[in-house]
Amino acid sequence: GDTQVLAAHPMILTMWKSAKARYLLIGIGLFVMILPQFFMYARPGYQYYLVSPVGTKSAIFNSGYHGIMPFTRIQEWEKYVDIKVVLEGEDEEGIEGVIQGGIPIRFIDQVKAVCRVSVRMQLPEDAPSFIRLAEEFRQPANLVRNTLVPTVKEQVINTGYMFAAQDYISGSASDFRQTLDDQLKNGGFSVQKKEYFDTLYLDAS
Repeated sequence: GDTQVLAAHPMILTMWKSAKARYLLIGIGLFVMILPQFFMYARPGYQYYLVSPVGTKSAIFNSGYHGIMPFTRIQEWEKYVDIKVVLEGEDEEGIEGVIQGGIPIRFIDQVKAVCRVSVRMQLPEDAPSFIRLAEEFRQPANLVRNTLVPTVKEQVINTGYMFAAQDYISGSASDFRQTLDDQLKNGGFSVQKKEYFDTLYLDAS
């Protein structure tokens, strides 16, 4: 077959022969390579933890392009974390915290059951809180696996202790869900056991 030879433009060859022009072309090439280091694109639905080369820590919550220091370390976190009980064969795509099968609970009247829940949790939206969270857990997977999933399981089990199975069947299912929702949003209830002895102390003297 025919062989085609692509020749450089005479102007480019002339410029390349000049030392100043060579340095200019090299400088333009380096600038084009380094320019992306000064900007980042924040995707919708995500927030970012940034550590600059000098150790300055910051956070980005709004989507779009943002100016940053070159060579800044960027870590991407999803704004919302989904935790869901899934059965065998169900689609797990898009679910960060998967709980297989169900959460076993025991009602106050000793009746056992398996609970299926679906929870969406939002990460902190203020920079100081989010930076502390990112530093403590280092990776989103650590937060989901070591804290959020165990917390959901624990609160579901604790809520079961607060209801009788007969009451749940008779119409307290909505109260069960509301109590669980309150515990996940505001923290679990703490129960303290105190004992009082109804005795009188008489001074023998």
